Amino acid sequence: MTHAKPPDRGGPGQRPLAPPEQPPATRPPVERTRVEGAPLEGAPAQRTPVEQTPIDRTPIDRTPAQPAAGTEPPKQRGRVGAVWWGLIIAAVVLVLILVFVIQNSQTVEVSYFGWQGRLSLAVAMLLGVAAGALLVVIPGTVRILRLRNKVRHPR
Repeated sequence: MTHAKPPDRGGPGQRPLAPPEQPPATRPPVERTRVEGAPLEGAPAQRTPVEQTPIDRTPIDRTPAQPAAGTEPPKQRGRVGAVWWGLIIAAVVLVLILVFVIQNSQTVEVSYFGWQGRLSLAVAMLLGVAAGALLVVIPGTVRILRLRNKVRHPR
């Protein structure tokens, strides 16, 4: 026993239903009159022949363009350059964090879900930032892994 497939309702990932077909509009009849030497009014126009241009079949040169004389070719960046930039940015961020910790070294009282203790203000703030980052990274990682799995194993 087979079941008829219900029509798509235009949900996510589906095309919306097409509007119901309407009957073609009817045009009123054209009164055809003939003027000497002119085609009938409403008759299809006569086609004039179009000149054919020959197709150029010369092969396309696919070699890369050479730079103009006296100029340097563009430099390509490799992984080593990217690693160096990453290290430089990480060092700058580390220095900024170190300055933050030094400037906010006073001790504060912290209470969290019944736990109470004394921490450096900078450490307490950095722990809060790390916890917030984890709240963003963990669901994002789960979503990426699910999408990657869906691409590798379509159903």
